[in-house]
Amino acid sequence: MWMIIILVGLLLGFINFHIICKNVYLDLSNEQKPISKAIVIAMTLSLMLLANSEYTNRLELIFYVLFWNLLLVTAVIDLYTSTINDLIIYAVTAINVVLLLAQRTSLIQHLLGGFVSFMIYFLIYVISRAYYKREAFGFGDVILMGSIGLHLGVRNGLLVAVLSFYIALVFIIIMKIVGKKMKRQTEIPFGPYMCLTAVLVSLYGEKLINLYIQIAFG
Repeated sequence: MWMIIILVGLLLGFINFHIICKNVYLDLSNEQKPISKAIVIAMTLSLMLLANSEYTNRLELIFYVLFWNLLLVTAVIDLYTSTINDLIIYAVTAINVVLLLAQRTSLIQHLLGGFVSFMIYFLIYVISRAYYKREAFGFGDVILMGSIGLHLGVRNGLLVAVLSFYIALVFIIIMKIVGKKMKRQTEIPFGPYMCLTAVLVSLYGEKLINLYIQIAFG
């Protein structure tokens, strides 16, 4: 079984690398790759092995493998291009909705999670454009947040929506500490922080919620 998991992880790694290069560089022969093939494959394989250790139900395993690989590909593309490929999000989300139906999971909870998460970021997007005359983040981030909420449900979707800002803040502080110069108007891709937060919440959502309650309310 482990051999099959490893082989599938390697195959997905090659596919992810191809998708990333296709979105970052039109010419795949370009020597400047956004990230090394070895790193993409290693990250994909790690997510595959982690999912296999966390989820025993095969449909649930496939669900999270697809979801986490969507997050990985989206994060890397956004990191290097500051854009999000909506078509990839739509395609994987549609497949996982079918998997949710196959698992006989409460689809209402997931659809509501997608709607609430989408609306929160949509309102931030609209208000920031109206008040600051510029976007707080791109509309692709709004779509990505809707997909994350649909995958994780209402509670975990809300947790990702809030926690992503804290994760981003931590990384920005770290970058400043290590000496990376950032101008006030510097645009920082927000998608990678959302994707990282979504993986953490899908694994430790309940613990993170309990920790937040303890900190907030003593």
